[in-house]
Amino acid sequence: MWHGDWKSVQPSGDYARPEPDGYVAVICGVQDVEKKEYLEIRWDFTEEPFRGANRSTFDRFGWWPTLMRRSYKESARGMFRAFLTAVEGSNPGYEFDSHNLQALNGKRLGVVLGEEEYPKKDGSIGKRLVVSAVKTVQQIYDGDFKVPALKKLSGGSYGSTYGGSSASYNPGSASGSYAGSYGGNPEIPDFNSEDVPF
Repeated sequence: MWHGDWKSVQPSGDYARPEPDGYVAVICGVQDVEKKEYLEIRWDFTEEPFRGANRSTFDRFGWWPTLMRRSYKESARGMFRAFLTAVEGSNPGYEFDSHNLQALNGKRLGVVLGEEEYPKKDGSIGKRLVVSAVKTVQQIYDGDFKVPALKKLSGGSYGSTYGGSSASYNPGSASGSYAGSYGGNPEIPDFNSEDVPF
């Protein structure tokens, strides 16, 4: 038991948790996992009430929630192109360059969050948010997206249609520090109405 000054400890309040929905996001870090042919992307919310929530979780607990993985394997290149279309469409003048992945940092896009069940270590079933789709920022503002139904575990299958195998899921732990191999600036840029081209 800790025997410190409990009166100096700030009590925790209620935590507002994002729900499955569409959100405007900013890319905060990118890591190329070449061996498995995917980009692992750290992103954060740009608008209230969740602005900076992913970074805040990282600062408090040392792991990044709701990582986005986008495969560029031959069989998934159409889906990767959809990701690039969302990023390029949300950032006028930006064109993806596979030789400069860090240029993705600070770019906005829309993310559609869904939920999926996963097996907890104690044998119970938990739910977690996952990036189920990417859209342009304008599509999010227009409501031009569909939130998927809860993806339930079935017959002991621990796979995820959104983020890979949940048996190997370890959120945000690919790097012990933020910078690590992700590079980039973890700060969320201020976007004002002059930055929005629509």
